[in-house]
Amino acid sequence: MFNRKVVLIAIFGTLLAVFWQELNLYFLNNQFPYHHGLITCADEASYLRPPQNLLDIGIWKDSSNGITSYFLRPPGFGLYYLFLKLIFGTNVWIGMKIAQILCYFFSIIIISKTLTLFYFKEKINFIVTSFFAFTPCFSGFMYFTITESISPFFMLLSTYLWLRLVKHENENPILFALCSAFLILIRPQLLVFTLLYILFLAFKRRKKQFLLSLIAFLPLIIWNIRTVSISKEWMGIHPIYSNTNNSLYRPSHKKMTNLFRIWEHDGEKFHTTVGILAFETSANYLKKALQNVPIKYHNKVTPIFKEFHELKKYQHTKLSQTKILKGEFKGEQEFYSKIDKSILELKSENKLDYYILTPFKSLKKLLISSHLNLNIFQAQFRGNVFMELLRYFCVFLIVSIFSTCCISIFLRKIDTVKIISFGVFISLFYLSFVQRLNEERYLTPIIPLAFLVLVIFLDKLSLHKIKQ
Repeated sequence: MFNRKVVLIAIFGTLLAVFWQELNLYFLNNQFPYHHGLITCADEASYLRPPQNLLDIGIWKDSSNGITSYFLRPPGFGLYYLFLKLIFGTNVWIGMKIAQILCYFFSIIIISKTLTLFYFKEKINFIVTSFFAFTPCFSGFMYFTITESISPFFMLLSTYLWLRLVKHENENPILFALCSAFLILIRPQLLVFTLLYILFLAFKRRKKQFLLSLIAFLPLIIWNIRTVSISKEWMGIHPIYSNTNNSLYRPSHKKMTNLFRIWEHDGEKFHTTVGILAFETSANYLKKALQNVPIKYHNKVTPIFKEFHELKKYQHTKLSQTKILKGEFKGEQEFYSKIDKSILELKSENKLDYYILTPFKSLKKLLISSHLNLNIFQAQFRGNVFMELLRYFCVFLIVSIFSTCCISIFLRKIDTVKIISFGVFISLFYLSFVQRLNEERYLTPIIPLAFLVLVIFLDKLSLHKIKQ
């Protein structure tokens, strides 16, 4: 079933990845002892508290105040944690560590088996699989308690199972549907790939495979039915904001996000600024906040910042004892009207920023990154000549693989590679133009797919030259 050479590559590649992760933990000076060698993340509680609460009190919800506590995060990563918790009990963190190491191991195997579907020669397959296995930008989140630790594996597995369906007309699609269902419960934005894959089956007139594959959407539909039944409305793909939340994440925060999207691409800068406005009590809070905003926007945003600050001050002082709020509180409706008007005016006055420059900066931030996220690569080894060579090489690799996906859309006929490339392209467009305020890790689940597109593209190019 598995080529012995590929298994050896997977073993040694995984051992190298584990070495980097353990070395990173060593230099972090044991800052995360509770998690038995896993790295905690800011979003961890919102993912893992619901399954823990399900075990403790019988309700799937996190510990925040407001109606979104029931569905703030999609349930995929929580279900993954729950499954391991039931098996490993108090040693769940060790179980997660083992599972995430295995995810990388089998990702290497899947890379090789996918290349086999495209009839790569054994030697080339061996070289490409080794390249993937030993390049650290593909394994950076292995030890993190966050979706990026497992989503690349399930994205690869879903794609491999789909490619098998396309190649074999009689292949049963249930495994593909189940894998894809779990994938989009982990990260619903990856739905675009599942949708394209299933539509391609319809395009190929694989009626049975197409119909059975639709099962992939059923768990997400059920999850959204639950969300609507609780909230009495559809909360969208990011159900973070609600008028019931007695926290920062009320619709006023969403309005501020839309305001910043006009000129800002750095999510960290946005969160820092909103944090100052929401929690800073000193007299110079406004000066601190405006330091993160281009000067040409100051006149328009200053009154908005002041009003947002007053809203948060009122919320902290007058409503601090109320767990769940009932709709908008004093001043919010007036604030919404003013900020909506200002956003429309600023978009109209700054079309170049909104439609071109900010999306470009956002895309640049995602692509001009080594994706070597471990602290050892960013701190301890920084400046070392070999480290810098690795950094620049990974930046070149990331730019190359995503550029190739965009090129493949126009150069190829409608085939499986074009479908994958189109999914990557849509993801890049969504992140850079719609979401804008991104972290580099948002690309992590699709980097292995983009890498496969580059390899297949180069293989086709070399064959074309030989024929000439």
